[in-house]
Amino acid sequence: MSEAPKPCYLLFTRDGSGQFPMYRTTEGKVALMMFKTRETARAFIDGKGMSNEWQVEEYSQTRFVDWVRDAVKRQGASELAVDPDAATSTTDAKVIPIIPFLIELEGG
Repeated sequence: MSEAPKPCYLLFTRDGSGQFPMYRTTEGKVALMMFKTRETARAFIDGKGMSNEWQVEEYSQTRFVDWVRDAVKRQGASELAVDPDAATSTTDAKVIPIIPFLIELEGG
């Protein structure tokens, strides 16, 4: 029996607008932020002092892929920052290109 895909955690503004934080890498590319656990996402929000503005949402793998595709189209995102640390800097996160990541998730 295969293991169910693990969810991921994203940050969104609390105002219901659907807006989410992004940043530019040192190469000038737009990076989305994704967290492997709710705790690391929460620690990022707390570390930035933004708990009143941002909230953590759990996404299934399918929903996450749809969200990333939309962010690529609308915001020009090309990178994905995995578990960035608010205390050091978002640029210290493990950043990976989005397209190969999506191909891997979709199994081909």
